[in-house]
Amino acid sequence: LPGSKAEKLVKQGKLKQDSKGEVNAEDLFKAKLEEEGIEMSEPKPMNVSELKATQNELKPSNIAFMVDVLMTATPPPHESEEEQKKWELSESLREPIIVSKDGYILDGHHRWGALVALDIANGGSGDIEMMVKQVDDTAEGLVEKTNEFTRDQGLQTKPAEKKKEEIIQPFAELYYRMKK
Repeated sequence: LPGSKAEKLVKQGKLKQDSKGEVNAEDLFKAKLEEEGIEMSEPKPMNVSELKATQNELKPSNIAFMVDVLMTATPPPHESEEEQKKWELSESLREPIIVSKDGYILDGHHRWGALVALDIANGGSGDIEMMVKQVDDTAEGLVEKTNEFTRDQGLQTKPAEKKKEEIIQPFAELYYRMKK
């Protein structure tokens, strides 16, 4: 961030930086798309089995954590702060993901993965939906626009984590094999 457009926007209060130093630039990206005449839909439900991944490796521990939260969080009223925090986290996991008009996920792979895992655990019936914001462009066009936007804003993309003790599975491939 140092010296970038994003840093200036954080200082101006137009972008918020989280505790990890990351910024959510979705609104800025949406404005850029609108300048180019490309619209993003309001959140709408879409079946998780109809969505396709644009990244081929997901971290199983992240997905397992999200599945646990989604399965065990209970709605208010809560008796403890821990229960309240878990509910709030489960609600944030239900935030819409961003997909292309051809059904490719641009942002939200791990949340999608968690719901796919729940679908598989449920017998793989393909009846689990999630909220999406669908962008009126193809995945290929959007990846190009996203990369350009990231460069223009002086933002860094998250580098792929080095494989530590945990094996990172190509989750999308596993899912599609299990659906057959």
